[in-house]
Amino acid sequence: MPDTERIVKDLRFLGNMGGTYLPDQGDTFAHEAADELERLQAEVRRLREREAKLRELHKPHGIYDECGHEHAEEDEILGIVDAGDAGLSCKKMYDVCTLCCDVADDGCQGETCVCDHDHGPNLPICKTREILDA
Repeated sequence: MPDTERIVKDLRFLGNMGGTYLPDQGDTFAHEAADELERLQAEVRRLREREAKLRELHKPHGIYDECGHEHAEEDEILGIVDAGDAGLSCKKMYDVCTLCCDVADDGCQGETCVCDHDHGPNLPICKTREILDA
């Protein structure tokens, strides 16, 4: 992506020169182009902020099963987590959406999530994340 701030400066410079490089449109064209570029930059920033907020609301939450062996301590770097009823576990089954699947404080899926839709390793965690990740 080009350095858009530099492009805006160059367009403003051209506009202030009275249209030397843009003889038919004069400085108006360069200033209008710079204004439009700045407007588009602001819109991109606004949309990125909204996307980040949506991703934070619809963040993945791992669902784990008992792994059948003991772990000395919780260590997320090694993939060992406190999986609530399953205890310390390294057997992640899939992710669910923290918001849509009504993940409780104890880390368990809500009943609606378990009964009303499917989750799995190759499925999106929710419709919102499916759209955001497309």
